[in-house]
Amino acid sequence: MAGTNAEAGRPLRARPGGVRPELAGRGRGQVAAKKAICAAALTMAKPARGVHAFLGMSTADIARSFRADVAFLSTSAVDNGPCCHQVEENVRVKRALTAAARRKVLLVDHSAFGRQALYELAPLADFDLAISDEELPQEERDALESLGMRYELAAEGAHRR
Repeated sequence: MAGTNAEAGRPLRARPGGVRPELAGRGRGQVAAKKAICAAALTMAKPARGVHAFLGMSTADIARSFRADVAFLSTSAVDNGPCCHQVEENVRVKRALTAAARRKVLLVDHSAFGRQALYELAPLADFDLAISDEELPQEERDALESLGMRYELAAEGAHRR
């Protein structure tokens, strides 16, 4: 869901069909799961407001001045509680956006669970809600529940109203 202007810190419109090219090789099931998760997240946005994605090193400094009702953040790895990412710049931006928002919603497909990445973003408990796909294993659902974590499973092709 990031575009070529992301490095400049300019907001980009997120959309369910906006799958990053580097994800295309991860299999149709994962791409479909990500689309379903994104569609579920978009239904939570107010109709008159856009949903934006921000990336790039300078964006972290700018994001510290933001105040938002909800931040929708993704992660590439969830390993025994912490959410992690392999790109330090993205972690800095996501931490700043997390600090700026009243509510934090984690967008994470089932393949991220049990994976490791170099930089810790935040503990799962820092998020108010996680949206994943229906292929999330029962053991991961149980782990989320044991942490007191609210989660929703997005069905592929389904749109919430």
